[in-house]
Amino acid sequence: MDLQEDRKNKKGYQPVVPERDSRNHNHTFMAMADVSNRHQHLIVGTTSPAMYSNRTHVHRIYVRTSFDPKETEGHWHMVEETTGPAIEVPGGEHTHYFRGETSYDLGHRHCFDNITASAPDSDYDDCDNHHHDDDDC
Repeated sequence: MDLQEDRKNKKGYQPVVPERDSRNHNHTFMAMADVSNRHQHLIVGTTSPAMYSNRTHVHRIYVRTSFDPKETEGHWHMVEETTGPAIEVPGGEHTHYFRGETSYDLGHRHCFDNITASAPDSDYDDCDNHHHDDDDC
């Protein structure tokens, strides 16, 4: 019998369920940058954990675009943006809109926008818990 089975068989065993912290989530995202200098890049990644902002939360996006090998000097761009606030969607989940411009490399940059994949909403209002500074709400 392994340790988990042994614990389950003990009288009064209760699994430990951590308190949910709505900041403890992130979102995946994907966007196709617009065409610039006769090519475009794919932007894919995972956001940072949530950061409280104005009674809601936002996420940071910091990734490198896909590589473009077509130029003599193949290249990519950096993306560093902050999402918009949480947008509720059906099913008790939310998403975030994001947009911006890539870094300026080899004489050009690209614009992009999209929404993140959805994630479950918190079990309580973001600003009714004790895991943040009061200035955030």
